[in-house]
Amino acid sequence: MSNYFNLKNIFVILIWISIWLSIGINPDYIFKFQYNFQNLFNSDFIKLLRILVPIILSLMWILFILKNKRFLKIAFSINLTSIFLILYFLTQLFSLMLSNNYFINFYWIYFPFIMLTLVNFILIDNDEKICFQLNLISMIILFIVFLKFIYPLFLNFFSSTLSFYNMWPTVYAYDFTVPRPTGLARTALLLIAFLLCFNFNNIIYKIVRYPLIIFFGLNICLFQSRTILFLWPVIIFLILFFKNQSLKNKIKELALILILPIILFYGMNLSKISYNYLIAYKVFKSQNVENKETSIFNFKEYKEFIEKPKNSDKYEVQVYRDTDPKSFSSFRTLHWKKIFLKIKENNFIGYGPMGDRYIINNTASSIIFYSLSSGGIYGLITIILLCLRSLYLISFFILKKKCFSRDNYELINFSCLILVILFLRGVLETSIGIFSIDYCMYILPALFVEYKYNLLKEKLDQF
Repeated sequence: MSNYFNLKNIFVILIWISIWLSIGINPDYIFKFQYNFQNLFNSDFIKLLRILVPIILSLMWILFILKNKRFLKIAFSINLTSIFLILYFLTQLFSLMLSNNYFINFYWIYFPFIMLTLVNFILIDNDEKICFQLNLISMIILFIVFLKFIYPLFLNFFSSTLSFYNMWPTVYAYDFTVPRPTGLARTALLLIAFLLCFNFNNIIYKIVRYPLIIFFGLNICLFQSRTILFLWPVIIFLILFFKNQSLKNKIKELALILILPIILFYGMNLSKISYNYLIAYKVFKSQNVENKETSIFNFKEYKEFIEKPKNSDKYEVQVYRDTDPKSFSSFRTLHWKKIFLKIKENNFIGYGPMGDRYIINNTASSIIFYSLSSGGIYGLITIILLCLRSLYLISFFILKKKCFSRDNYELINFSCLILVILFLRGVLETSIGIFSIDYCMYILPALFVEYKYNLLKEKLDQF
C-alpha cells in the first residue's frame, strides 16, 4: 500500500511541476499554434507542450479520483478553505456561462481547481514530507526563473542610465510577456520568506543562506515595487518580533537583512553614476573641450557639456523609478470605478475568469475588484470570507501557538508568511484571484494551515 501511495505521490509531483511550467502561456495558444512539421522543432512547440502536458496529466488525475470513491472524498475534503475556494470557482463559472466572455477562460479556474484536489490528496495522510517537497519544488522553479530574468538587468545595469525598474522591457527586446518588475520583486520576497523559515543542516546552504537573503533584498530595493517595499520590512519585523532570541541578536539580524540591502542599493547606484560620469569625461576629453593652454580641467565647460540637451539624457543616471504625475495609484482607482459601474449595470453578476480584461481590457490590480469583475457580488463575498478565514488561521498560529518562537514549526511559519504576503499584496494586485504564480504559491500553505488547525482541534475535542 505504501508503494501504491508513493506512485501516486510521484504522479502528484509531476502534475504539480507541469502546472507550474504552464504559467505564462495563454490557453488560446493551442489554437494559434501552426501545426506543421517545421514547428515541431522550435521554441513554439515547447510552449505548446507546456500547456498540453498539464492538461493531459490533469485529465488523467480527474479520471483517477472519479474511479475511486475514497480518493474522490479526499479531493473534496470538507474544510472551510476548500469550501470557500470551490464556491469562488463556481461563482466565476456561473458568471462565465451567463456572459459573452470567451468560454476558453474556463482554463483560468480549471488548474486552480486541480491544484486544490492535489493538495487535499496529499494532506489526508498528514504527510509533511511531500508538502515540503512541493514547496521546495515551487521555490526552485521560482529561483531559476528569477535568475533568468534578472540576469539581463544586471548585465545592462551600468551601460543603461535607466533605473532597474524602468529597464523593463527594453533589456528584453520589448517582450511584454516576460515577468514585470513587480512580479520579480514578489518572487524575491517569497524566496526571502523561504530562507528565513528553513535552516537546513547543510554546509552549503548555511554558507549561502544569508548572502542570498541580502541579494534578494537588494533586488527588492532595485525593482522599487511599492507594495513589496512595504511588505518586505513587515515580514522581517514579523519574524524578528516573535523570534525567540535576544534583542541584540535581533538588531544584528535586522541590520544584516534589511539595512545592508538598502546600503548596497545606494552603493550600486552611486557606482553607476560615477561610471557614467567617467564615460562622459572621456568623451569630453576626446572632443578637445579641455583647456589646452593651462592643462587645467575646466569643470564649468564639463558641466555645460553634461547638461547639453543631447547629452543630459545620455549621461544622467536615473536612480528611482518613474511615477505617473497624473496618478499615484497608476490609474488603479479609475479602473476600480469602471469595474464597479459595469458590474452594477449587470445586476452585480460578473463576467467569469479574466472578467477585468473583458470589462476594462486591463488588470483589476486588486483581488477585491478582480473577484467582483469575475464572480460578481457572490465572488466578492467568497473571496472576503476566504481572506477572513486565512486571517483567523494566521492569527491562531502566530499569536496563540507562537509558531515563530517554536522548533519544528518551519512549514507552518513559511505557510503563514506566504499567506500574509499574498493577501496583503492582493490589496493592490490581483494576486491569488487568478491562476498565477501567486495562486500556485498560495494553495498549499492555505490548505496546510487549515489542515493543521483541524488536526489540533480534533485532539482538543478528544479530551
